[in-house]
Amino acid sequence: MKGLSKALDSVSAVFLVKKDGSLLLQLRDEKPGIRRPGWWVIPGGHCNPNESTIECARREFFEETLYHCGNLRYIDTILDTADEYKYWLHLYWDLYDEKQKISCMEGQKLVFIGRSNGPEYLKLDFLLNYWDSVIESVKMIED
Repeated sequence: MKGLSKALDSVSAVFLVKKDGSLLLQLRDEKPGIRRPGWWVIPGGHCNPNESTIECARREFFEETLYHCGNLRYIDTILDTADEYKYWLHLYWDLYDEKQKISCMEGQKLVFIGRSNGPEYLKLDFLLNYWDSVIESVKMIED
């Protein structure tokens, strides 16, 4: 993306939501050396060289869940500085199709949680704010 520092890694992640606003979260492994071990996060991962951020989002989400995102929508790109490892975070969202099976291929487990339970799971407030925006977008699609 134009204007982004090449010195920092790029990570793409996907908010997969149901019509009721619940969000798919992944419980990270407790492995030493991984970023945010044991945290609940939205699925995603590092972009490969010469891979677009949306290609990365699709690939990483599939690798971690075996779910094919149908219509990824761009949310935002932010500089994530929440811990000692800083990176560009590219956020996308998709509406769960209620047909495909979701499988946990990475991390400890995957669960859909309701928005009212969000603060119990997500430690980063900015993710809660983006989740609210996605819920509003889903409502507009449904109307």
